[in-house]
This record gives sequence, C-alpha cells and structure tokens, in this order.
Amino acid sequence: MITKRNTNWNLLAKKLAGETGADEEAGLEVWLGKSAANSALFEEIKSDWKKMEKMDKQFNVDRAWGKLNSRIMEQEGKAGTGAVMYQRTWMTPVRLAASFLLIAILGASAVWTTYKLRTVTVSTASNDRVRGVDLPDGSVVYLNADSKITYSRDFNRKNRTVSLAGEAFFEVAPDKSHPFVIHADKADIRVVGTSFNVRATAADHNVEVYVATGVVELFPAGQAEGLITLRPGDIGLVAEQKVSSRKSRNANPIAWKTGEMDFRDTRLSDAIAVLNGLYKVNIVCNEPGLDTTLTNGTYRYPDESLEQILTILCTQNNMKARNENNTIYLSR
Repeated sequence: MITKRNTNWNLLAKKLAGETGADEEAGLEVWLGKSAANSALFEEIKSDWKKMEKMDKQFNVDRAWGKLNSRIMEQEGKAGTGAVMYQRTWMTPVRLAASFLLIAILGASAVWTTYKLRTVTVSTASNDRVRGVDLPDGSVVYLNADSKITYSRDFNRKNRTVSLAGEAFFEVAPDKSHPFVIHADKADIRVVGTSFNVRATAADHNVEVYVATGVVELFPAGQAEGLITLRPGDIGLVAEQKVSSRKSRNANPIAWKTGEMDFRDTRLSDAIAVLNGLYKVNIVCNEPGLDTTLTNGTYRYPDESLEQILTILCTQNNMKARNENNTIYLSR
C-alpha cells in the first residue's frame, strides 16, 4: 500500500515542478533505489503528469487533497481520526504540480485497485552500470545498462514469471513448486534456483545465457520441445529459433557485473567486446585477421583505465590504437 511511511509525496511533487535542490535530488535517488515498486510508481506518475500538462481543465485542489486523505485513511482503517497526512505549505508552482499529481494518482476510479493490477517495470539508462532489483520471492536481478525487466504485481503468488529486454544477471531463490521463468525476446528460460546471465539483443534478436551456478533450461519461445539443459560454465544461444550450447573458458560474459576481465588465450575480438561493454566505447579491428589474434592478461574495472589496458594489449600484439570520431581503431 502506498502511504506516507514509504512515499514522500512532497518530494515527488517538487520534482515534477522542477524545484528540487541537490540534497532533495540525492534523497529521491535513495528512495527510487529502495525498491522496484518505488521506481515503477515514479515512472507512472511522471507519465500521468505529462498527460496532465496537456489538459486545460480546472481542478478543485482542496477536494483532491481531501479525497486522497480520505482514501488513504480508509485503506489504513483510520477513517474519521482527523489525522493530517500531508502538509500543504508549498509555493504555487509546487502545489500546482502536486495537485496534478494527486489527480493523476486518484484518477476517475479507485487507484488502489488499478495500481495493484498493473505490472512493475524497472529499467536502466544507457549510461548506468549495474542496478539491483529485489523481487518478492527473494530473488535478485542485476540489470545492465539500457535494460528492462517487467513482472506482475501478483508475482510469487501463482507463478514466478518475468520479461527481460537487454541484459541481466539473475540470482534465483529456490522454490521447486514455482519454477522461475524468463521471457527474453524469442527465448524462454526456466529454472528453480540458480544464478545465470541473460543477454537479449534487440539488434539481432539472439538470446545468450551464461550459467554461473545451478541448472538452466533454455528453449525457443513457446517451444519446450526444443529445450536444452545448461550447467555451470555453459553458454546457451537461441538464434533463428535454433538452440545451441558451448563451454565458456572464463566468466567474461558477466564481466559487466563483476568487473573482472580474464583475457588468457582470448581472441582479440572477444576481448574487445568485453571492453566495449564495460567502458562504453567502440573499439574495432582495422585490419583483416587481427580479430583472431590471441591476447593474455587479467584486468579489473574500474581499477584499470581503458588507456592502460589498450597500451598493454598493443604492446603484446605489436599493435597501435588510433582514436577517430569516437571510434578506436586497432591496427598492426
């Protein structure tokens, strides 16, 4: 339930009105990071606020405040106590934002019903690194940059199903009676309790799964007959409705989460892929055959800079690096 105990409506309203200071922005970030529900609520309110900005109707602000207070009191069994839940001492711009916010929250029907029926969506921006999401069953999902996870508010009551766009590392809480299912583009993943990485790239619709612990079942979306079983160290791939697997020699598929890079006898193209993901750059091999060159070394992000790593790689393989138009070209 949304109450004053866990939601600072004053701060949300000031954010909508553009009147938050540095300390308030920091406080808002802390509140958003506490739970997926907080982030989902804020995104929902922002969406409604944008819609309200386009409307020219006049609302009775005091009636809205009274309606919200009565609704919350009723939900908490405190109707008629006369308790005052929210201060109304903002300057005009902030109070105006809060008024629209309240109308968006209250809506034409009971928000307490519609809110519970909706899904929860947590997303990360392209410049984010790792964001942890705690699920109701005790599982934890770590989202990579530019990724999104969606699940029902009824999650863990009848089933444990989530949808993923982008990349995430899952630490699934064991529950044999309720398998954990992930819908990721054109693939489905099913587990009971384990840890693994899923990457669903929008560009080519391929889905890659790397298993760290436990056992994972991977199959094309809706085609359980094509199921394969993956174990620790396995990499599964779904491409063009076909499933394949191979062994991984290192844990580089989850370097984006751990920061650990293991480039022992690693193809340069594979090392570049890891560096591009961690440092948000675009490194390319500028000569044919250079990408198959084997390189060696272990590194840690962000302790070692991209420049340091490239210097070592270039020295090892007799290469040079040239930065042009936000692209780093490697050549002999």
